[in-house]
This record gives sequence, structure tokens and C-alpha cells, in this order.
Amino acid sequence: MKTKVLEELKPKAASLGFNDEELTTASENIAGGLKEDATTEEIAAAVDAAIPYLKLSQSAANRSIERFKTQFEKDHPTKTKEQEEAERKAKEEAERKKKEEEERMAKQEPEYFKKYREAMEKRFDALEKENERLKSEKQDSDFRKRAVTGLEGVDEDFYQMLLDGRKFKDNDEVDTFVADVKSKWEKLNEKFGKKPLASMRPPKTGTPAADQPSQEVKDRIERRKAQKKASPIRGLESK
Repeated sequence: MKTKVLEELKPKAASLGFNDEELTTASENIAGGLKEDATTEEIAAAVDAAIPYLKLSQSAANRSIERFKTQFEKDHPTKTKEQEEAERKAKEEAERKKKEEEERMAKQEPEYFKKYREAMEKRFDALEKENERLKSEKQDSDFRKRAVTGLEGVDEDFYQMLLDGRKFKDNDEVDTFVADVKSKWEKLNEKFGKKPLASMRPPKTGTPAADQPSQEVKDRIERRKAQKKASPIRGLESK
């Protein structure tokens, strides 16, 4: 039955832009509303009845594509404000008419096709969210690279502590952050001497003065050494 429905559906839905996988899924939904012994005429009638709802699903896909396109044009403006305003009004009018048509069709939509349409809309919404996530991650990575490049010459441990978990809205905010970190680093270098902090290292040897034994202790050590030399046999040392 699914095969017969698909054969009937393919030529009629050729202009709607669906791929083979989507048409196969649509055929399964249409076949679900037919009897196993449905005639060729009944199959054709069911397919004809489903075509408007396929167009409805395609409208949902087109809306997602249109949102991507609108956002791209917003990020890369190439038109005058007058042209953008005229296009915006035209889009709003087209959307209004589409919405009215979709509401009219939804009232007549079969339950099995409603489930198919909802599944398609969820799929496009998921793709849109994934695209936004990837776009955000790339943007964060680009901002971070810009900051690290701008902080050349600053101790990495110092700026990583300030950069860790930081989010930037745009390049101006990155540049402000870089300038602020450089200023802090310069002030620290001035405070602790002309020698850059990153090049300062603790001494390899030496004992703090507070850990040196007192003169009294030194004298006692020397007396013990002298006593041991004079009385090498244990138990006979001078008291």
C-alpha cells in the first residue's frame, strides 16, 4: 500500500521540494488512513486530499529558511533602509495571508497528517537550535582568539585567570577587555619593580635569616665537637 501511495504521490508533489525520505514518510502517513484493499481511485483521492497539507508543511520549512535568510541579511546589510522597509511590509503581508490559509486548512486537517506536520516542525526547530548553538560556539572561539592575540606579552597565567569563563558580545568588548588586562599587568610590573613579573624566579639556594641558629647554640655545638674529640670512648665524655 505504501508503495502504491508513493508512486501516486511523487509526480504530484514534485514541485513542492520534498526529498525521497520526506515523501516516503508522507506516503506512510497517507497509507495509514487507507484500507488494505483500497482501489486506485481511492488512493489517488487520498493523495489529492493530502497535497494541501504537504504544502502546509512546506510552509513551515520555508518559514525556518526565511528566518535564517532574514538574520543573515541583518548581519550583512546590503540594501537601503527604504528597500528594507518595503520588503519588511511585503513579508508581513505575505505572512498574514499564509497564516490565514494555514488556520483555514488546519480546521480540515486529518489527525494522522497533523502528527506528521508537527513532527516536521519539530525537526526544523531542532535544526534551527543546533545551527544557533554552533554559531554561538564559533563566535565565542573567535572572540577568545582575538583576546589571546591582543594579550601577547602578558603572562599567560595572569590573563587566563581573567579570561576563564568570560563571554563577549562583540569585538569592541573584546578590545576593551584586552586594554584593561594590559593596564593591570603594567601596574603590577611597576609595583614590583622594573623587572617584568613573568621573568622573576625564587633564588635557587639560601636560608632565610630567621632560620639561622643563635650564637649561643653555635657555641654549644662547638663545645660538643671539642668534647667528642677529647673523649672518643662513649660514656667517658666530659659533662
